[in-house]
Amino acid sequence: MKPIKIGCLDAYANAYQIHKKRKLKFYETAYNLCSKFIVITDEDLFKKNFLAYTFNESKKKLNVPYADLSQWSKMVGLNQNELNRIQELYNSIPADISSSAIDPDYSIYITTDKQKKVYDQLLLLCEILNKHPEHIDLFFNGTNQFSKCIERKDSKAEINSLWISQIC
Repeated sequence: MKPIKIGCLDAYANAYQIHKKRKLKFYETAYNLCSKFIVITDEDLFKKNFLAYTFNESKKKLNVPYADLSQWSKMVGLNQNELNRIQELYNSIPADISSSAIDPDYSIYITTDKQKKVYDQLLLLCEILNKHPEHIDLFFNGTNQFSKCIERKDSKAEINSLWISQIC
C-alpha cells in the first residue's frame, strides 16, 4: 500500500524551523566577523571550524605560513573565545542549513490496509459528531473507548493521526 499522509507533527516541524533560523543566525554572525579578515570561498569548510578556516586562509593571504594563532588573533583583533563560543552554539543546534539540505518530514502516514480501514471509520464518526455539535460534549464527557483515537480540537472532533499511525 502506498503511504497516505493523514497529519503532521506541527510542533516538531515548527521547532526544527526555529532551530534552522537560530543556527543560520550564528553562522551569519561568524561569517560577518571573519569576512573582515578573509574572503570565505569554501563555506562547507568554514562551517566545520570558523576559527581554523579564518586563520589558515589569513596565513595564505598574508604569506606567513608559520604564524601562531594567538599572536595572529591579537594582531588582527579577532577574539578567539568569542568565535569559539559562536562555533559551539552553532554546532549544538540539530539542524542542517546547507543549501542542499532537505528538511525532515514530520508528516504522519498510514501504511497498512488496517490503518486505512480504521482511519476511514473514524473519519466517518468525526463527520457525524461534527454535524451535531451538541453530541460532542456528550461524547467527550466521561470515559469512552475512543478517547485515544479521537481528539477534541477547536470544539470539533478530529482523528488522532499519531495514534492511527501506531496501530498495525
